Amino acid sequence: MRIIPVADDHARSNPYVRLMSAYSAQLRSIPGFERCSRRELAALACSAERLDLPAGYTIVQHGDRWLGAIVVVDGEAIVETPGWALLLPAGARVERSTTTPSDITVRARTDLRVLAIQRRGPALPSPHPV
Repeated sequence: MRIIPVADDHARSNPYVRLMSAYSAQLRSIPGFERCSRRELAALACSAERLDLPAGYTIVQHGDRWLGAIVVVDGEAIVETPGWALLLPAGARVERSTTTPSDITVRARTDLRVLAIQRRGPALPSPHPV
């Protein structure tokens, strides 16, 4: 693949380029992503989908199969598993690198904005209604 430089004026006026740039900036501010190169952040941003979810919304249900990451951009989520729960503030992420059934449930504690980053393999399941 050959990368062709794009004129700055065109990049600034292209809504897709602006959106990917915003996603890259959001990812760069999250611990663990700050060391990524611009190219790596751009690749992650291209596979990301922004989701605005209401409080109480279940993003991942125990037993779901998915592969990727959920990055909390704004709001708080709760990760639950039998015996414990963990609060995820803005800037936190949940990653899944195996296709075995999930042993966690991820739920929006407050209104939530996340970036869902897909990897090859099963996609994040459709969010479960409350």
